[in-house]
Amino acid sequence: MKINIIEEKKEPLIPRVSYLINVEYEGKTPSREDLKKELSKILKSDEKLIIIKKIMNEFRKTTCKLDVLVYQDEKTLRMFETEQSIKRNTKKEQKQEKEGKQETKEEVKKEKPEENKEAKKGEKQENKKEEEIKVKENKEKEEKQEQKQEKKKEKKKEDKKE
Repeated sequence: MKINIIEEKKEPLIPRVSYLINVEYEGKTPSREDLKKELSKILKSDEKLIIIKKIMNEFRKTTCKLDVLVYQDEKTLRMFETEQSIKRNTKKEQKQEKEGKQETKEEVKKEKPEENKEAKKGEKQENKKEEEIKVKENKEKEEKQEQKQEKKKEKKKEDKKE
């Protein structure tokens, strides 16, 4: 993998440096993780402080251009970058740790399917009971409303007679 810095732009207001970089590679496009390792060696910066904004491939060529931002510290990186770009640029190991927690929850569900089925049945029965109670309450309300309407009609008739 050959890396050539095309443009370097220091940003005085934000403590970061912006780079436009040309990369020549063999085979498939290198991953963000591989690119960050190489860039950290060349730019002499920590991988955590490097954000690859864009990887622009050239059609049918083994070259690509990168928009890269290198921050001076992690605080400014978190202040100016979106969560999505930070997530996209984190190592796969860190992502897998987060996903591992989710997998353990799924494994627990798979290990105890009988218990889950029983729990679901219990929930369904509870839901049915709640629905039946609501239906009864609604019927009672409707009956009360009908009785009120009938009373009003009777009062009107009495008023008319008088």
